[in-house]
Amino acid sequence: DVRWESSDESVATVENGVVTAHQVGSATIIASTTDGSGLSVCCVVTVYPTYAEDIVLDRTFVILKANEMTTLIATVYPDNATNKSVEWSSSDNNVATVENGVVTAHQVGSATIIASTTDGSGLSVCCVVTVYPTLAESIILDRTEATLKVNEMTTLTATVLPETTTVKDVRWESSDESVATVENGV
Repeated sequence: DVRWESSDESVATVENGVVTAHQVGSATIIASTTDGSGLSVCCVVTVYPTYAEDIVLDRTFVILKANEMTTLIATVYPDNATNKSVEWSSSDNNVATVENGVVTAHQVGSATIIASTTDGSGLSVCCVVTVYPTLAESIILDRTEATLKVNEMTTLTATVLPETTTVKDVRWESSDESVATVENGV
């Protein structure tokens, strides 16, 4: 009979001579006799990382409105890759930023979101994000009627909705400029 043991079971374990690697590092596997003779032999086992062989994104093209968000999912293969972490970046942070796969659109344009492996395998994959303007859905005035005397002024305030509308500029006009004129709401 032989007694088996590992110098570091977090790196590798042994059972009946079958060694199982668990994490990167080195462990000494020792086989010892059980008859009292005190004989033993050893084998140094070095566990190397399993590098990524591929990285895949769930989407390669995304269309967002300004201020919208979406999440990209990166999957690193093979399933037993030692380090499956991913580093994210954007080709244009003014258009869209990314953090942990969460993409936030900022302004109209196009940006490439890149997911790269961090294990030294040098793999990366990208998704093109196109950001379109968020169009106005409605406009409201702070009031719908005003009574004025000749040469008297008042200010109207227009609110463009939704709040995330990209362009909030308002064009003002009067239906009869001989009665009243308007400039920037005044």
